[in-house]
Amino acid sequence: MQRKNTAKGKRQVTVRGVVAPTEWDMRDEVVAVTLYSHDENEYLVTDRAMVQRLMKYMDEEVEAHGVLTEDDYGNEVLEATDFTPVEADSDDDDEAPEIEDLSEDEDLEDEEDEDWDEEDEDEDDEPEADEGAWADDEDEKPRRAWRKPPPR
Repeated sequence: MQRKNTAKGKRQVTVRGVVAPTEWDMRDEVVAVTLYSHDENEYLVTDRAMVQRLMKYMDEEVEAHGVLTEDDYGNEVLEATDFTPVEADSDDDDEAPEIEDLSEDEDLEDEEDEDWDEEDEDEDDEPEADEGAWADDEDEKPRRAWRKPPPR
């Protein structure tokens, strides 16, 4: 929903998007946030007071009202006057998909157990490597870890 105010060249808009920090100052404080909307537009908010208020809703969706302008680099800057957090709808299917339980299939379990036992037997036949030895190839002699020389 956009309304144009052609007298000043600015547009009154209502933007709905997710709040994310965008710019930091030298003290690592957030000085600008971006609203990422569902239509893949990005709206920069730089007003310090509004940035502090919006940071309380970081990674959450808000609906902001204000005037849309453009900065020197062509980025859309939202001079937000007000915003409201958007409540998550209970109708959304954002929940994780249900995972099928295969433990009831006894035939599958027996096959997996047989494969597992065979692999375990093969691993027991291999000799254990010396913990202090590092060798790139089995034919090379094991090398010892480097030690700091004694003081002179």
